[in-house]
This record gives sequence, C-alpha cells and structure tokens, in this order.
Amino acid sequence: MLLFRRILNFRRSSIAAQEKRRSERYPVGGHFPLSAALTLLADPAAAGRKNWKGEIVDLSSTGASLRLAPAFSAGRGDTCMLGLELEDYLIDVPARVAHCRAQPGHMRCGLEIELSDYRLQKPYLQLLEPLSLGNSLRPVPAKLVRQEGGQHTEAYSGESEARLSLWREKPGGRILSFEFRLHGCFVRGSADSGEIRIMASEGWRSDVGGCYSLPSFRVSVPRQTEVRRLLRWTVANLHASVPADAQKFLARVLA
Repeated sequence: MLLFRRILNFRRSSIAAQEKRRSERYPVGGHFPLSAALTLLADPAAAGRKNWKGEIVDLSSTGASLRLAPAFSAGRGDTCMLGLELEDYLIDVPARVAHCRAQPGHMRCGLEIELSDYRLQKPYLQLLEPLSLGNSLRPVPAKLVRQEGGQHTEAYSGESEARLSLWREKPGGRILSFEFRLHGCFVRGSADSGEIRIMASEGWRSDVGGCYSLPSFRVSVPRQTEVRRLLRWTVANLHASVPADAQKFLARVLA
C-alpha cells in the first residue's frame, strides 16, 4: 500500500540509489504513530503464526531494530514478516532475524530487511522519508542567517534540500511563524491565525535568509493533503537540535 501517490514517486530506475541513500539507521521519534508486529514464518503455533507486537527503535533500507516481549525467541537467519502500521497504512516487509538479545524487561531483535519487489520497495522507502528528513535537520550557523523585519530568524537544513525557517519575537522568544521547505513544496504557518498555506514552485533557490520561490502556485487539494501528512510525520521525527518549543509548536499547528 503506497503512503503517497502524488509525491515521493520513486521511480523503479532510481530505487537502488534511494536504498543506498537510506542505508543509515534512523531512530523513530517518540511521537511518530508507527506500530509494529513481527511474525516468525516457521512458528508452529496451532492457531497459526503468532504476531509479536513490538516497538520499533530504528529503521533503515536494509535493517530494523525493535523491542519485543521477554518471551520472544528466535534464531539467527529465521525468516519473518515485519508488519508496520502507520495510521491507516499497513506495510508487510519480508525480513530475517540478524540477532536477538535479552535486555532488562524486553528482547532486542535486529532484522535484515529483504526487499526485492518494487511494489514493496516503494512504500517502504516512502515510510523512511520522514525519518530521514526529520533526523537530518541541523541548525544553520547564525552568521549565515539573514536577520530583517524586526523579528529573529532561525534556520535548519537537512537532506533533499529540506529547510525549516522559524521567526521569533526575539532570540529564544515566542515563535510567530514558520516555513518548511521539502520536495519542491513549501508550507507556511502563523501562530496567530493558525492558517497553513502549501505552495509549490518552478525554479527556486534556498537563500541564507529563507526560501524564495519564483513563480509559486497553489497545489491541488489531494497533493496538499499528502504534503501536510509528510510534514506532520517529519515533525514527529525531528532531531533534538531543533528546540523543544519549536517541535511542540509545529506539532500543534499541523495537527
């Protein structure tokens, strides 16, 4: 099941490159609504194979790590199916057990992801995108951020030319508005109005003071929905270098 049909349209010819880029392990944010269940395909349970509910610790294009109940047991190389559920979307990912170690109160299980079918590769890479975008954002050095208009600007940049700009009353003060640039679209929001505007652009450049678009245009409502969903999931996985008040602000205005 595809998570996005109008954005993140990874082509078959670029899948190998996308998988290579996403080989880094990405920690899953505590507010990311991702749940998991692991099924051992050789499980001889009389009532069928047992689904072990777990908590995903991190994901990559080649592997996963999760916490499972202390009673879980598996051997290296055992085949399994990792079920990943994110809101109304479900992805079943073939995998093999890489290791299984007892930890206080749980079992820590490492998996090797086995994706050879394009129909599975595409939605799984779509799932990784908000993890990679959120975890990659880092502060832009203050000396490279243009200050103007009587407000204080903060900027954060990350993979795929993602860029978050925040405008505050003063350094460390109340957040007034934001702009988040990702995948050719930009999302703007205001603390006072609560309004969210989603735009796209033809020919744009990232500048030290923010993002500029010439010309810009509104995108269709279905595409707006997908952009907003991607941004909401990205915000749930923001790196700790993005201040806590900014993360709470973004989560609130995008809810």
